Amino acid sequence: MPRSVPRSLFPLLLASACGDTADSGSFALPDITGGYQIFLDGVSSSNLCEEENHYVTDWLRGTLQITGERPDDVTFTFSDGMSFHGGVDGSWSYWFGGDATWDIAWLDVSHHGTFGSEGGSRTLGGTFEVTVDDDEFTTNNCIIEVGITGTRISD
Repeated sequence: MPRSVPRSLFPLLLASACGDTADSGSFALPDITGGYQIFLDGVSSSNLCEEENHYVTDWLRGTLQITGERPDDVTFTFSDGMSFHGGVDGSWSYWFGGDATWDIAWLDVSHHGTFGSEGGSRTLGGTFEVTVDDDEFTTNNCIIEVGITGTRISD
């Protein structure tokens, strides 16, 4: 039966996965920072949520700027100013999420993906799951899933 890892061990596991840079006293960040051109790879939601898709797809189009110096403190900022905090591990998997508002909707954003390399360029791919609430009632929230890919266009 699998055992869960105590939260107190996560920094040690992350350090062993990413390596520690002894001279700076911080963890090494895999080379993911820079600007990425983002492309939508599909949007799925129930028929009742199709009118809500724009609350997600509007800010995903364009560029994504990734900044940070520690693998557990990376900022993902989309071209329209939507910004989320997350991290990356030694296997080049990444994640980010949080709450945000777009137009009149409250969004609960969760994203996970991986970085790769294609033709000498850094690439990314992942999946969003966004709960959209565009009014004061929680009984009609929509869950929208969006796949993305991206290619680094600047350092």
